[in-house]
Amino acid sequence: MIIDAFLKGIPVGLVLAFSFGPAFFLVIQTALEKGFKKAIVTSIGVSSSDALLIIISLMGISAINKLLADILGIIASIILIIYGLVMVFSRPDILKQRNPKIKDIKSQNEYTKLYFKGFLLNIANPFVLIFWISIAGIVSQSAPKDQFILYNVFFFLGILLTVFSMDVIKSLLAHKFKDFLRPRYMMYVNRTIGVIIVILGIILIFRTLGILNF
Repeated sequence: MIIDAFLKGIPVGLVLAFSFGPAFFLVIQTALEKGFKKAIVTSIGVSSSDALLIIISLMGISAINKLLADILGIIASIILIIYGLVMVFSRPDILKQRNPKIKDIKSQNEYTKLYFKGFLLNIANPFVLIFWISIAGIVSQSAPKDQFILYNVFFFLGILLTVFSMDVIKSLLAHKFKDFLRPRYMMYVNRTIGVIIVILGIILIFRTLGILNF
């Protein structure tokens, strides 16, 4: 039963891993600009926020998810738009490293910052919370009463491990692909991803305000 719960979580994790949300582009952008290891740290931040949202969902806060969606929706929209604009108008680190006039100052806390960037960007998206609440509601109907908690733990563990595994693969491919890109192309990729994130932020705020329903 427990193995079955874990296996049932894998397809859900695959769908989530290849949904082109803000977290997807953040991990790819980090791998392209900062490298494989730092992309993994960012992915761990995203996974940590997912784990927290799963716990919140299982604690039964679905009754107030509309209030949370309205509040967090505005916050997420602002964060996405600002972050996307920064990506559009900033120079990738790889270009700074090739410019002798610009010193590459490495922060000792960079890994910590990348972790919290992934954590906050993902948790600020109210639709991630709504997704986990929906999944938790579905699972609660099929989970056996005598193993309810254990069943949920392994089901969501299957999802999280699948998503993280896919993030590792995506980060590795993006990092390898970076070796074949010239610095100027890297800047174009960086700006393109920034534009996509800005668009996602605009769509998110429209959805939060009820202007868009898809």
